[in-house]
Amino acid sequence: MRHHYNKSEFANSFPEYRGVNAPYQAFKDNIKDFFRTGLGTSTSINASKGSENASYTINFGHIDEEGYVPGNNINRINFGLGGSIKLSNKFKISGSFNFSSSNFETPPVSANSGTGNFSVFARTLFIPRNFDLNRLPFQDPITGASVYYRKDQENPLWLLKTLKNQLMLTDFTTL
Repeated sequence: MRHHYNKSEFANSFPEYRGVNAPYQAFKDNIKDFFRTGLGTSTSINASKGSENASYTINFGHIDEEGYVPGNNINRINFGLGGSIKLSNKFKISGSFNFSSSNFETPPVSANSGTGNFSVFARTLFIPRNFDLNRLPFQDPITGASVYYRKDQENPLWLLKTLKNQLMLTDFTTL
């Protein structure tokens, strides 16, 4: 069987594959190493104190999550401070301040039909067992384009490296 990269379009970028044949064999766990074990941590600290005439509360939280697709991460920090004081039987002042900062990063992970969209999941679903995803080049060293066994799809590793959605939010609220 002709090697996946023994094609005319790869001749200049990967001359080592010219004329190379590869045995038709299934590679064990050919996409297993693409994914990782997801991990999430959440930490929070809260404190409050009060008396008949005054009270306060303070809180801090941190969330850090790494998804099972490399490059899929969420990081959030929040801080809050609030209090009240009774000035008289008829008058009380209360207030609070909250701050949060979130950073969300992800490669293209939306579902699709296999072609037409950029989806890491769809690309890994259609990889044949005889394509060794993690041990073959995924990017053309000359053009920077995706290198893959199919012309109508991008290599999932190339998608991870070159396409990323990022959303950063910072929010302040006071009452």
